[in-house]
Amino acid sequence: MKKLMGKSIFAAIAMGLLSTSYVSADTVDQTVSTNNTEVVSNSKNGTPKINNASAIIQKPRAQLVGWPLMTQDSARNFKGVVEAAEKLPYEAEVPSYIPYGYQLYTARLDRNDVLEVVYHKRNAPIYQAGKKFITNVMAYRMGYSVDTVRDTAYIPAAYGDFEWSEQGTSGVVYYTGNPETHMVRSITWAQNNMAYSLFFLDPVKAADAEFYKEHIVPVKTIDSSRYELLGNYPVTKISAKTLKLGHNFKNVEPRMDGLQWRFHDWPIENTQKAHTFKGKLREAAQNLPYEIKAPSYIPYGYEVYAVRQDKNDVLEVVYFIKNAPNYRDGKNNLASIFVYRMGYSVNDVKAVPYVPDEYKDFEWSDQGESGEVFYTGDPAAQLIRSITWTKDGMAYSLLFLEPVKAVDAEFYKDHVEIVKI
Repeated sequence: MKKLMGKSIFAAIAMGLLSTSYVSADTVDQTVSTNNTEVVSNSKNGTPKINNASAIIQKPRAQLVGWPLMTQDSARNFKGVVEAAEKLPYEAEVPSYIPYGYQLYTARLDRNDVLEVVYHKRNAPIYQAGKKFITNVMAYRMGYSVDTVRDTAYIPAAYGDFEWSEQGTSGVVYYTGNPETHMVRSITWAQNNMAYSLFFLDPVKAADAEFYKEHIVPVKTIDSSRYELLGNYPVTKISAKTLKLGHNFKNVEPRMDGLQWRFHDWPIENTQKAHTFKGKLREAAQNLPYEIKAPSYIPYGYEVYAVRQDKNDVLEVVYFIKNAPNYRDGKNNLASIFVYRMGYSVNDVKAVPYVPDEYKDFEWSDQGESGEVFYTGDPAAQLIRSITWTKDGMAYSLLFLEPVKAVDAEFYKDHVEIVKI
């Protein structure tokens, strides 16, 4: 996306160098320290017990598509590590090697001045055992203390992961995973008065985790062309046709009360008089004249409210949070809604009662991989109300009554998939 947006345009493939041997099996042959409680374990006779009083902060993990792909509260996204590092009060360091095929997804500044860099394997399979499940993600965090770098939504017990520690060259090193199989989900350590952590949604071999740990280097030592490590992917400049509404960006006052769509209006009510499929997506797939697609991931807590066939054979799917609060500032208002539309043209999928100008939303466009992408929202705040694009001869749009972060909107856009009957 342009300078106004924190959008990452992925362009390079990481050539991660993997180690070929395991670390010492002492991990399971010696006394294992778990949050100051020692559990004696022998690799032949047993495994460490999960400590219920985990030192890792017990925060509920929203869902598998939550952190680290989704942004934690209070964190701020940047399009690259260099930009994020400029805001830090210390010299930032990052991995100089990442798993093969991975590339930077986003760089963030989390609370307590923690640098967080998320890497993923783009276009990797998202199904496991027939269920949607993203595993090809790695998160790196750097900060002042072990507690702050471990302050994430990850709860080891929720994954059946063990916790143990070892004495490293610079202090205690903390692990989660399965020591008996030499698989590591996370590794946390301190060095030179700073703390670091690596988290792998899909556990890696202990030897590989140690390899990545040993190759953390200052950002300034990495060549700027290594986009897969640093981000800030090169973009193709397009004509300055943003802000089509003629707004003076600096003088626009942000709307503080949010959307004032009434509960009885579209999209909750079928004001467009579109045909409603009682059988939801499955019935729509059987009746529409094209192969339909739909979001494979939706915001946490949402569910399908209605599936409709609008004019010109447009598929419209409305999602909402059931039993969400309906009032805001004393007014009947349901903001926990988002709408997905698919059709033959951009004009068709954008033909809804939403008028950006009424909500002081900006309009702009950017050149995507498969054509022009249209946005509305607030580019300065990196918030998206709607995103519309074309791909493989069809047009798609996502509209969020409550604006979402730009990186999250791009995530939902990139995970629209064929609906299997």
